[in-house]
Amino acid sequence: HNTAAFVPKMADNLEKFVHLPVGQGSGGLVHDDNFAVVGQGLGNFHHLHLGNRKFLHQLPHVQVNPDTGQKLPGFLPHPRVIQGAEFTEKVVFLAEEEVFLDSHPQHRAQFLVDKLFEIIGHLRDEGRCIVYITHKMDEVFRIADEITVFRDGKYIGTYDAAATDQKELIRLMVDRDITEMYPVRTSQPGEVVLSVRDLRQDGVFEKLSFDLHKGEILGFSGLMGAGRTELMSAIFGVTKPTGGEIIIKGKRVTRPVPNRMISNGIGYVTEDRQGNGLVLSMNVEDNVIISSLARLSTKLGFVHKHSAHTECADFIQKLRIKTPSHTTIVQNLSGGNQQKVILAKWLMRSPDVIIFDEPTRGIDVGAKSEIYHLVAELAAQGKGIIFISSEMPEVLGMCDRIVVLHEGKYSGTIDIQDATQEKLLAMATGAA
Repeated sequence: HNTAAFVPKMADNLEKFVHLPVGQGSGGLVHDDNFAVVGQGLGNFHHLHLGNRKFLHQLPHVQVNPDTGQKLPGFLPHPRVIQGAEFTEKVVFLAEEEVFLDSHPQHRAQFLVDKLFEIIGHLRDEGRCIVYITHKMDEVFRIADEITVFRDGKYIGTYDAAATDQKELIRLMVDRDITEMYPVRTSQPGEVVLSVRDLRQDGVFEKLSFDLHKGEILGFSGLMGAGRTELMSAIFGVTKPTGGEIIIKGKRVTRPVPNRMISNGIGYVTEDRQGNGLVLSMNVEDNVIISSLARLSTKLGFVHKHSAHTECADFIQKLRIKTPSHTTIVQNLSGGNQQKVILAKWLMRSPDVIIFDEPTRGIDVGAKSEIYHLVAELAAQGKGIIFISSEMPEVLGMCDRIVVLHEGKYSGTIDIQDATQEKLLAMATGAA
């Protein structure tokens, strides 16, 4: 799993910390004589000692009630990072801040990052060492003094942030040069393969219409809560729309449900790959063939093992899935390779339309580049691609047209040659 660890002024004896257990127990917090690890799943402020609450109250831009320990509205909404500051340890580990930032509206994301970094700066000024773990390149060079790179569970090296650039860091993380993050494409869209007309879901999104063409990558942009995922769930039949029409290759689909949509050539790479896209306890092959069991099985319901092995091996090779074996349990793969397993599952069915919902969330930069190129290859083969992303550079780098939603309403469609981040943000906030 490719990870960049950001280590400001780390003590020479870091090795005494890196082998310590992280996130044991239900609290997700491990603390010992001189270090604290802040992980997922921490509780609220109410269990803190009064002295620690007062210390928290003194932190910049973090307000809590010293008597109850409850956070006050309008400030950093998640206690997890702040709780790392309640200790007097010399080393604080902060891991994957996007776990809690992703749960908040996009327009607050930068605000939260700024506040988090102010807290980190305060802790650093107090003499603590901070180990900050993230996949986000812009954060590396914003807060790190030194950068430690790990690749596939191995220590690669520690580098001076001021003397390292993004291109070199990416090369160290993925062990190769990435010349083009986004593939160069020449789009030649064909006939319409999917039409949505006045689709609505009461209380979720209003009448929405769009056309998707063969060979086109159609982006969907908007702030968190704009209704992008909800719209795709309704199209795929996970939820029931209140009204409107879904037309696939000229044929109206009545009462969309997942099985019917799959049979009509729709694939859906969901936003939550571990919760909805994979069966984590099953192996790679079983996850790949799970949507094609009818085709791969005998009349008595037994799977043709040879055919399953052959087709799975073919997709492992084509998609460059890094796995020890087709029998490896899928939860043991990296996020990028898990995403490729989901893609292999849908490609085995040869769909005409593939919906990608946040396909690169939580995966490293090398895997992101591979996903981008795979998506572009699928479009070049004539697949109609719907591409949802909260990252505007991703949408701008991948899509031919971009549909923008705002609070469940259609805000507009913009051709890629006319699109800028400023225009997309204006449309997404309703200011355009």
